[in-house]
Amino acid sequence: RSDYSSNETITTIYIIDTATVTILQQIDEGYCGFDWSMDGSQIIFSKPFIFKLADGEIAWENARGLSIADINSAQASELIPRPGKNPLVSPNTSPDGEWVQFYEVIYIEGIGNFTTWEQASGTFYDFSGYGTASWSPDSSRIAFDDVTYVGFEGSGIFISSPDGSNLNKLYSDSASSASGPLWSPDGNLLAFMVTKPDDYDGGDLVLMTPEGELVKRTYLETTYLIAWSPIGRRLLYLNS
Repeated sequence: RSDYSSNETITTIYIIDTATVTILQQIDEGYCGFDWSMDGSQIIFSKPFIFKLADGEIAWENARGLSIADINSAQASELIPRPGKNPLVSPNTSPDGEWVQFYEVIYIEGIGNFTTWEQASGTFYDFSGYGTASWSPDSSRIAFDDVTYVGFEGSGIFISSPDGSNLNKLYSDSASSASGPLWSPDGNLLAFMVTKPDDYDGGDLVLMTPEGELVKRTYLETTYLIAWSPIGRRLLYLNS
């Protein structure tokens, strides 16, 4: 929930009991993305910040790292400190809970620097130049595109280990833009969209194995947001 009634944006994360649709807990200052811990006892979230320019240079106000809060007490503390001067947003926890992928905001536009963080060692791994990401179900790999602002011809889909090693380009085409990889629940397929700059009406939904074997390619009208069903037998998508 965001409250824009004052000059300062006030944001709140609500935890709701789905059976009774009642609010169990609220955590103030949640902003720009959050995710559950794997045991469901905590949430990881980013806090609000303000973008300003000072003498032509970016000057963040209240730039912070990522926080973690207990869902019962709502007590919060910093989990991941900023590796630099910029705020951190959009945490994406690996299925085994050992890694967190997030973005370091560099400018007010675009998604920022793609980064992973290993909880055991506290080590940051910089994936600068890459965009939207999806964890494999066993957390051993992460798939991502290289679209950090808008799609462009030749943008592709990549797979690597969480620390950036074993990098492999899964798909690219010099005449189109590939983006938004999403790993299936069983880990056997990746779904992503391929669009051409001069086609404003739609694009191809592609299903491919992590080894690069094409399974299915279907043209769809303008499509946003795809999601696998829990057992991976169906795909849900939104088109406009």
